[in-house]
Amino acid sequence: EKITASAPVVDPLPWALADRRRYRITGVEDALWLRALDPAAMLRARGFESDGNLVISITDPLGLANGRWLLQASAGTAVVTELGNDAPGGIPAVEADAAAFASLYLGGVPAAMLAAAGGIRGSAEAVGVLGRLFDVARPPYCSTHF
Repeated sequence: EKITASAPVVDPLPWALADRRRYRITGVEDALWLRALDPAAMLRARGFESDGNLVISITDPLGLANGRWLLQASAGTAVVTELGNDAPGGIPAVEADAAAFASLYLGGVPAAMLAAAGGIRGSAEAVGVLGRLFDVARPPYCSTHF
């Protein structure tokens, strides 16, 4: 018997099958994407499951999402303050490409993976803080093309 389905990359279905070895992935495609235009508004609108402070700089080749912000997440919400060239001392800081920021924002790609790919730059401590802030209990999944 053959069943064809669309499912998240991390899915419980293979683990529920009597013979997991018969499960085959025949393709992986992306049906959900995001383009950052106003990172400050995005950060204010996003929920956070961890508390922490971080300076985040975004570089955008189109110049639409460039900037540096102080993100202070507490009790699920964030206070976002635009910064100039000077960042407050003692707070971890990262720099992210606009594309990496969008993937991180959705919660589907861990900060450490984006850092390993070069889309996020910062100290191990700063990338760790970023990861804790942007981790989600349930990764995003889009089952339809729009």
